[in-house]
Amino acid sequence: MIQTDNLKCPICSSSFTLGNNSKSMICSRGHNFDMAKQGYVNFCGGSMGKLYEDKELFRARRNIYEAGFFRGVEEAVSGSLKELLNKEGSVIAEAGCGEGSLLSFLQRENPGHSYIGLDISKSAVKMAAQQNGQISWLVADVCKIPLKDGSIDCLIDMLTPANYGEFQRILKPGGYIIKIIPNDGYLTELRQRLGKKAYEDKEVDKFFSRHFALICQKQIKYTFVCEPSVQEDIYVMTPMSGKADGNGSRDKVDSVTMDLSILIGRKEKK
Repeated sequence: MIQTDNLKCPICSSSFTLGNNSKSMICSRGHNFDMAKQGYVNFCGGSMGKLYEDKELFRARRNIYEAGFFRGVEEAVSGSLKELLNKEGSVIAEAGCGEGSLLSFLQRENPGHSYIGLDISKSAVKMAAQQNGQISWLVADVCKIPLKDGSIDCLIDMLTPANYGEFQRILKPGGYIIKIIPNDGYLTELRQRLGKKAYEDKEVDKFFSRHFALICQKQIKYTFVCEPSVQEDIYVMTPMSGKADGNGSRDKVDSVTMDLSILIGRKEKK
């Protein structure tokens, strides 16, 4: 379900209207973007997102979500939305939404708002649109987000690279950003088996605070028991398993550590 109110043309920045039979989006200068039969719009086109078309990764991530691996994160972010957005009608977007599980959970738990999910992977967005037709799903690059200036009340960015310049642009004055980053213990069991180094503190929180007023930071840490049905998926769902270092291997892992920090920031009002 694509809503055009908050969208802008990535080519000329003008507004959109729906074309004939609501199967395309046309900007005021004539740039046309077709809507896929699944209900999403591809603003990248060409070969721009082909490097990110790992269908197995997104299939595995969907299974891991359904198994409850990210449940603690889902509940924490959902609770934060309830605290931050005290009225209905807010616009919530997720940059790097993947196959849409997190945003779909938030939409179910926090109805009454508009939701927009964007990711550079067409495969991921197609999966998301097939699962949930109540969200505006966009194939888009965070370097050029097709959303109007100051159109978003809350932006979510989980375990994906940030573009703080674009994030600042699309957030309303006083709007919120929720960023989820890995801590040292995140997936430490997999990293050991794959011969990967532990996550290092790259001062992401300090960099975040240079762009937004940090109003809250909290850690989410728990152990997830890997049932047989997700033994392989727990490896496939993370890009780091694509190539193991040294003698790394995909040995059976009975449990893995979830260790993340949630940073909540606010765009300053001018």
